[in-house]
Amino acid sequence: MSHPALNQITVPQGAVMVRTCVGCSRRALRADLIRVVVSKNGVCTVDPTSAQPGRGAWIHPDPTCIETARKRRAFQRALSCEGDIDAHMWDQLGQVASSRAHSALVE
Repeated sequence: MSHPALNQITVPQGAVMVRTCVGCSRRALRADLIRVVVSKNGVCTVDPTSAQPGRGAWIHPDPTCIETARKRRAFQRALSCEGDIDAHMWDQLGQVASSRAHSALVE
C-alpha cells in the first residue's frame, strides 16, 4: 500500500532541471540536450519531446559529443541495452542535432 503523496513528484518553483551528457560528461540544462530513450522492446530512439516513457540518456546536439558517444558506446552503457544501436537512430540524432543548431542560429 503506497501513500498518495509519494506518487506525486513535485519540483520546487524556480528549480533548474540539469542532466549529464553521455558524450562529454558535462552537465547542462535539460532543454539544451537531446534525449535518447530505450523502449520496453529494447529499441533506442530519439525522443524530441523528452516525454516518452522508458529509460533515457541525454546528449548535447554537438557532432563531437555524438561521435564520442558512438565511439565509447555510451548509449549502450547508459541505457543498459545489449548489442549495437542501429544506424537509423544515429541518423535521427544527427538530424535533430542539426535542426537544433540551425534554430539556434536563427534566433
